[in-house]
Amino acid sequence: MEATPGPSRDNGNEQPSFTDRMVSLVRTQVRDTDLIGTARENTITVVLLHTDRHGAANVANRLNSLVVSYLGPEESSQRYLNFGMACVPTHATDSESLVSVAFGMLEKSKAQTRSRAELEVSR
Repeated sequence: MEATPGPSRDNGNEQPSFTDRMVSLVRTQVRDTDLIGTARENTITVVLLHTDRHGAANVANRLNSLVVSYLGPEESSQRYLNFGMACVPTHATDSESLVSVAFGMLEKSKAQTRSRAELEVSR
């Protein structure tokens, strides 16, 4: 997923960045055994072990609701999350291909919305 910061507070060193705040929220919604990291600036990578497309979509929907609720109407209109998801072995059988499919879906999701969290799942 990509956390797109708005024009406000992210430049100050006194408060955590938007991406750091989103990582903290993500951690509340995934299992301790799931992996969370960053792949590039503002991009949060989550590997949900032992789940399927339906389970991953449920997590993304929970995150969507949580982010909108956490940010409130004013800030959520300026900041958003986009999701790109891929599953093994449905979309790829190796990690490089899996990441490539997920980032392709992320770019598709980003092209479709700029105002709220949006979920895009490869079929």
